[in-house]
Amino acid sequence: MTSSDIFKYIPYFIIVFTVILVVVNKDKSSLERSKILFQYSVIPTLAYFVIGHLFLTDKVRKDQGWSDDTGVITLQREIGLTTLVLFIVACVSTDYPQYVSVIYGGMLVLFGINHALISGSKNIHTIIFDIIYGVMLLYLFRI
Repeated sequence: MTSSDIFKYIPYFIIVFTVILVVVNKDKSSLERSKILFQYSVIPTLAYFVIGHLFLTDKVRKDQGWSDDTGVITLQREIGLTTLVLFIVACVSTDYPQYVSVIYGGMLVLFGINHALISGSKNIHTIIFDIIYGVMLLYLFRI
């Protein structure tokens, strides 16, 4: 198994870990469970995507099959910066920012649909993660 394979399966670990968090904390109040999910699933996942889109740019482009032209690099940076803003708000907010999870979930579902429309099954791991995790966030953090 190469390092590329490991990165490919991290999103599946995130989904399984989130399900485990839900099950282990099922007896807690909805607010307590949401705070735990936010702290141990949403924030780390945002960090993972910030690191990928802003610092491991070549690897992400290669794994996604994206070209190295200026438009793609610009879009990738914009996705990373958008995710960075969500990450910062999630980390420094004095109130529990449940809306960050809903915005992030909605973004992921739309990103997954876009990946499916643009690349078909070529990026199946990305499509599966984006849609499943996005729907999970929308369901778990529904307002």
